[in-house]
This record gives sequence, structure tokens and C-alpha cells, in this order.
Amino acid sequence: MIKVSYFAHIISGLLILLAIIIIIKNRESEELKGIKLANLVLFLSTAIGIHGISHILAEKFFDFNPLENKKLYY
Repeated sequence: MIKVSYFAHIISGLLILLAIIIIIKNRESEELKGIKLANLVLFLSTAIGIHGISHILAEKFFDFNPLENKKLYY
């Protein structure tokens, strides 16, 4: 069974990995462009992760999984 929360978890983890790579590549740079980009990536990761958490509850209590049952309502 495919779950939206699983995909949100994977995307969030990949974005965290991307932010770590950006920070490592720009750690010696005196400009803050890399840090700002890493902050943006981490913000997106947090937003996707929180959205995934809401899907866990919707999947558990309301049988809401738009990838499986194609319902767009509860």
C-alpha cells in the first residue's frame, strides 16, 4: 500500500541531505549565499515533513490516501 506520508518522509530526508551537502561545500566561503540556500532547503524540508505528519493522521483515522483510493475528501 502506497502512503503519501512515506513519500513526504523520503523527500524531507533528501532535502536535509541536500542542505548538509550545501553547508559542507560552502563552509569556507565568506559569503552567506550557501548558508541562506541551506536555510531555504531546511525550511522546505520542515514544511514537507509537517505536511507528511498530517497525512499519517488522515491515513490512520479517515482512510484518506489520495494515491490509493483517489478520494480528495474525508
